[in-house]
Amino acid sequence: MKLKKLLLSAAMVLTVLALGACSMKTSVLKDVNMTFKGMNGEGTVEVGKSDGQKLIDNIVDTLTKKADLDDYLTEKIKDGIKENGMDDFIGDDDDDDGYDDEEDDEVTLSSLEKNATSDERDGLVKFSRWIKELKMTNSKETGLKNGDKFKVIVRTGDKENPIKEETKIYTVKGLK
Repeated sequence: MKLKKLLLSAAMVLTVLALGACSMKTSVLKDVNMTFKGMNGEGTVEVGKSDGQKLIDNIVDTLTKKADLDDYLTEKIKDGIKENGMDDFIGDDDDDDGYDDEEDDEVTLSSLEKNATSDERDGLVKFSRWIKELKMTNSKETGLKNGDKFKVIVRTGDKENPIKEETKIYTVKGLK
């Protein structure tokens, strides 16, 4: 009888841990550094090329994993973003000229969806929804001085989105 209760308790604990692990959100700002340049009081902030790529990789890896997309599609998405930029890749056509700006040979989200299986298309639809609702904002980028606090804010707007809503604060330093 005691063994049965012990096994039941252990099973309940494992279930709670498994559900908690599945619903955990991922920080996309982890390991991303900001570089501050210029004169004190006139400084600017930059995301270095490697940190910018790390941020994009963190976002894509988090979303594709949760959307159950394979490594091939994950790499195609990363390549498409690298080649076309995020807005062109996801299809945000803000130039209002009435034309689809997608070139025939460009890797875009819609071109991947056209060639996808039904399951892949379902995952790409989730990826598309999550990436489009992802909003990143920051405090001022210029006129910085040593000691200022620079904030990066990540918002998603969807409970299912696996990206963690967060605010990361960087302290400005190294300005001359």
